[in-house]
Amino acid sequence: MIVQEIKCPFIKIKVKNHKKYKAKLLKLIKKTINQKLEYPYSVVSKSDWYVEDNSKKLYLTTFAEMLKPEYNQIFDYFSSNKIDMQNVWFHIYEKNDVYAWHTHPRCNFTNIYFLDLPNKKDKTLIKDMYGKEYNFDVEEGDLITFPAFVVHKSPKTTTNKTVIVFNSSYSYEHKD
Repeated sequence: MIVQEIKCPFIKIKVKNHKKYKAKLLKLIKKTINQKLEYPYSVVSKSDWYVEDNSKKLYLTTFAEMLKPEYNQIFDYFSSNKIDMQNVWFHIYEKNDVYAWHTHPRCNFTNIYFLDLPNKKDKTLIKDMYGKEYNFDVEEGDLITFPAFVVHKSPKTTTNKTVIVFNSSYSYEHKD
């Protein structure tokens, strides 16, 4: 087997409308059905991960509306004109919650929007195939996008934080 490594993108976008939408999104999330997630080595106090009916995800329309201006930047980077958003969910981490190292299968990219991040130490950690951890500078209001096969985790939180996560694939469709 011959392996030739190539660089992978890690995209960070400062969401322009974050301040305008933050309170509204948090309010809608609070009204959305949620439950505690518990896996080996992972605990998230509130999440709608198990809600399959998108019409019950009350924040979804507002979230998509807020991100519309940011899509153009991502489309330009990937030379695409179509996004397929798969599995949108929120996680509310309370103090001492943690999510173990993992990847996101069956998609091209993982996307994490830091809706409420009082302490930057609680940001997502990322590591490469060799175990080297990367310390990307992210803060509240940032949307990060990276290949879904990249291993990442949420460290044990020091304060409450809220993220909206979605998987995505980007493509180009020629319109005649």
